[in-house]
Amino acid sequence: MIKCEIIGYLGRDVEVRTVNRSEYYRMSVGVKRRKDETALWIQVMYPRRKGTLDSMLRKGRQLYARGDMQVGAFTGRDGIVEPDVTLWAQELQLLSAPDAAAHGSRTAPGGTDGGQGQEKDDLPL
Repeated sequence: MIKCEIIGYLGRDVEVRTVNRSEYYRMSVGVKRRKDETALWIQVMYPRRKGTLDSMLRKGRQLYARGDMQVGAFTGRDGIVEPDVTLWAQELQLLSAPDAAAHGSRTAPGGTDGGQGQEKDDLPL
């Protein structure tokens, strides 16, 4: 088991998924160590507690997540093999204020979304 902590930005509004009869938030989080790096997109799964975070998990919010990491690979539309990283979070903290998700027109450095479908032209990365 690999334990992991990340701080990153939501690349899109969250989805609710059912896994083994339990509901989870599925979040796509962009993470990088330095401003000049291309973002690594990590799928974060966090148990849903009815109504607690539904209105707060919006594109552009900065968050911290800690949990167990799974690593794999997928082949993107362009035929390039990309990392597939999923974090099954036990802890989640929102780091930005709700109005901070109202983002401008900033471009994600490196110009890539890792094949995950994020709209990169307005992410605060």
